Amino acid sequence: MAAAVATYNQTNIELTKNVIKKVQNEASANPRKPLGIIPFKTKAFAVVATQVDDVGDETYGIIAPPNCLLGDLYITFTDMDSHVSPTLEVRLQAQTAGGTETVLSAATTIGAAATTVAMQNSSKFSDVSSQYLGFEVTGAAATFAAGTFTMFGYFIVGTENKGYAKFN
Repeated sequence: MAAAVATYNQTNIELTKNVIKKVQNEASANPRKPLGIIPFKTKAFAVVATQVDDVGDETYGIIAPPNCLLGDLYITFTDMDSHVSPTLEVRLQAQTAGGTETVLSAATTIGAAATTVAMQNSSKFSDVSSQYLGFEVTGAAATFAAGTFTMFGYFIVGTENKGYAKFN
Protein backbone atom coordinates (compact mmCIF):
# COMPACT_ATOMS: atom_id res chain seq x y z
CA MET A 1 0.00 0.00 0.00
CA ALA A 2 1.15 3.47 -0.85
CA ALA A 3 0.99 6.64 1.20
CA ALA A 4 -2.39 8.34 1.63
CA VAL A 5 -3.45 10.48 -1.32
CA ALA A 6 -5.90 13.34 -1.81
CA THR A 7 -8.01 13.33 -4.97
CA TYR A 8 -9.91 16.38 -6.22
CA ASN A 9 -12.51 15.86 -8.96
CA GLN A 10 -11.51 18.97 -10.90
CA THR A 11 -14.20 18.76 -13.58
CA ASN A 12 -17.04 18.92 -11.09
CA ILE A 13 -15.22 21.47 -8.92
CA GLU A 14 -14.97 23.72 -12.01
CA LEU A 15 -18.71 23.22 -12.68
CA THR A 16 -19.43 24.14 -9.07
CA LYS A 17 -17.32 27.29 -9.44
CA ASN A 18 -19.49 28.27 -12.43
CA VAL A 19 -22.63 27.88 -10.30
CA ILE A 20 -20.97 29.98 -7.60
CA LYS A 21 -20.29 32.74 -10.17
CA LYS A 22 -23.98 32.72 -11.14
CA VAL A 23 -24.94 33.05 -7.47
CA GLN A 24 -22.47 35.92 -7.01
CA ASN A 25 -23.79 37.67 -10.13
CA GLU A 26 -27.35 37.29 -8.83
CA ALA A 27 -26.28 38.79 -5.51
CA SER A 28 -24.56 41.73 -7.25
CA ALA A 29 -27.58 42.40 -9.45
CA ASN A 30 -30.04 42.26 -6.57
CA PRO A 31 -28.19 42.77 -3.26
CA ARG A 32 -31.39 42.91 -1.16
CA LYS A 33 -32.62 39.51 -2.31
CA PRO A 34 -31.80 36.70 0.14
CA LEU A 35 -30.10 33.89 -1.72
CA GLY A 36 -31.49 31.10 0.42
CA ILE A 37 -31.28 27.36 -0.14
CA ILE A 38 -29.39 25.82 -3.05
CA PRO A 39 -29.86 22.05 -3.42
CA PHE A 40 -27.18 20.07 -5.25
CA LYS A 41 -26.63 16.59 -6.61
CA THR A 42 -23.46 15.53 -8.38
CA LYS A 43 -22.91 13.04 -11.15
CA ALA A 44 -21.47 9.65 -10.18
CA PHE A 45 -17.70 9.85 -9.69
CA ALA A 46 -15.58 6.79 -10.46
CA VAL A 47 -13.35 5.58 -7.63
CA VAL A 48 -10.04 3.83 -8.30
CA ALA A 49 -8.10 1.61 -5.90
CA THR A 50 -5.57 4.30 -4.95
CA GLN A 51 -8.41 6.44 -3.56
CA VAL A 52 -9.47 3.89 -0.91
CA ASP A 53 -6.49 1.59 -0.30
CA ASP A 54 -4.93 3.50 2.61
CA VAL A 55 -6.24 5.04 5.82
CA GLY A 56 -6.10 8.80 5.32
CA ASP A 57 -6.91 8.77 1.59
CA GLU A 58 -9.17 11.73 0.81
CA THR A 59 -11.49 12.33 -2.13
CA TYR A 60 -13.32 15.62 -2.73
CA GLY A 61 -16.16 16.04 -5.21
CA ILE A 62 -17.33 19.65 -4.94
CA ILE A 63 -16.42 23.02 -3.51
CA ALA A 64 -18.95 24.99 -1.46
CA PRO A 65 -19.96 28.51 -2.50
CA PRO A 66 -18.63 31.48 -0.50
CA ASN A 67 -20.76 32.76 2.40
CA CYS A 68 -22.63 29.53 2.95
CA LEU A 69 -23.67 27.07 5.58
CA LEU A 70 -24.02 23.37 4.88
CA GLY A 71 -27.65 22.40 5.42
CA ASP A 72 -27.20 18.72 4.62
CA LEU A 73 -24.75 16.39 2.92
CA TYR A 74 -25.10 12.78 1.87
CA ILE A 75 -22.73 10.60 -0.13
CA THR A 76 -23.99 7.37 -1.68
CA PHE A 77 -21.34 4.75 -2.44
CA THR A 78 -21.64 1.62 -4.53
CA ASP A 79 -20.07 -1.54 -3.10
CA MET A 80 -16.30 -0.85 -3.19
CA ASP A 81 -15.11 -3.64 -0.89
CA SER A 82 -16.02 -7.10 -2.20
CA HIS A 83 -14.46 -8.98 0.74
CA VAL A 84 -16.73 -11.31 2.75
CA SER A 85 -16.17 -9.00 5.74
CA PRO A 86 -15.83 -5.48 4.25
CA THR A 87 -13.43 -3.17 6.08
CA LEU A 88 -13.75 0.00 3.98
CA GLU A 89 -14.82 2.83 6.30
CA VAL A 90 -15.23 6.48 5.39
CA ARG A 91 -16.30 9.71 7.06
CA LEU A 92 -17.56 12.89 5.43
CA GLN A 93 -15.46 16.01 5.74
CA ALA A 94 -14.81 19.53 4.52
CA GLN A 95 -11.33 20.90 3.81
CA THR A 96 -10.12 24.48 3.39
CA ALA A 97 -7.69 25.40 0.61
CA GLY A 98 -5.01 25.49 3.34
CA GLY A 99 -5.69 21.87 4.32
CA THR A 100 -7.65 22.35 7.55
CA GLU A 101 -10.25 19.59 7.83
CA THR A 102 -13.65 19.56 9.53
CA VAL A 103 -15.18 16.15 10.24
CA LEU A 104 -18.87 16.06 9.23
CA SER A 105 -19.84 12.46 10.09
CA ALA A 106 -18.84 9.41 12.07
CA ALA A 107 -16.89 6.64 10.31
CA THR A 108 -19.27 4.35 8.41
CA THR A 109 -18.51 0.94 6.89
CA ILE A 110 -19.24 0.67 3.17
CA GLY A 111 -20.73 -2.81 3.10
CA ALA A 112 -21.51 -5.32 0.39
CA ALA A 113 -24.28 -3.15 -1.05
CA ALA A 114 -24.82 0.52 -1.86
CA THR A 115 -24.43 2.63 1.28
CA THR A 116 -25.39 6.24 1.98
CA VAL A 117 -23.37 8.15 4.58
CA ALA A 118 -25.19 11.11 6.13
CA MET A 119 -23.78 14.20 7.77
CA GLN A 120 -24.17 14.10 11.56
CA ASN A 121 -26.74 16.43 13.11
CA SER A 122 -24.09 18.33 15.05
CA SER A 123 -22.47 19.34 11.73
CA LYS A 124 -25.62 20.85 10.24
CA PHE A 125 -25.28 24.55 9.54
CA SER A 126 -21.47 24.36 9.60
CA ASP A 127 -19.81 27.26 7.80
CA VAL A 128 -18.13 25.52 4.85
CA SER A 129 -17.63 28.65 2.73
CA SER A 130 -15.35 27.91 -0.25
CA GLN A 131 -14.29 24.53 1.19
CA TYR A 132 -13.92 21.21 -0.59
CA LEU A 133 -16.48 18.55 0.40
CA GLY A 134 -15.85 14.83 0.25
CA PHE A 135 -14.71 11.87 2.31
CA GLU A 136 -11.68 10.42 4.07
CA VAL A 137 -10.90 6.71 4.38
CA THR A 138 -10.74 5.66 8.04
CA GLY A 139 -10.49 1.92 7.32
CA ALA A 140 -8.88 0.66 4.07
CA ALA A 141 -10.71 -1.75 1.77
CA ALA A 142 -9.93 -5.45 2.31
CA THR A 143 -10.67 -6.33 -1.35
CA PHE A 144 -11.17 -3.23 -3.48
CA ALA A 145 -13.92 -3.32 -6.10
CA ALA A 146 -14.32 -0.49 -8.62
CA GLY A 147 -17.19 1.74 -7.65
CA THR A 148 -18.69 5.19 -7.70
CA PHE A 149 -19.99 7.83 -5.31
CA THR A 150 -22.64 10.54 -5.68
CA MET A 151 -23.04 13.58 -3.44
CA PHE A 152 -26.26 15.43 -2.65
CA GLY A 153 -27.57 17.91 -0.10
CA TYR A 154 -28.10 21.65 0.12
CA PHE A 155 -26.29 24.88 0.94
CA ILE A 156 -27.75 27.91 2.68
CA VAL A 157 -26.14 30.78 0.79
CA GLY A 158 -25.93 34.41 1.83
CA THR A 159 -24.49 36.26 4.76
CA GLU A 160 -25.62 36.49 8.37
CA ASN A 161 -27.21 39.86 7.58
CA LYS A 162 -28.58 38.93 4.15
CA GLY A 163 -29.82 35.46 3.37
CA TYR A 164 -29.44 33.09 6.28
CA ALA A 165 -29.96 32.93 9.99
CA LYS A 166 -27.08 31.83 12.18
CA PHE A 167 -27.89 28.72 14.22
CA ASN A 168 -25.89 28.06 17.40
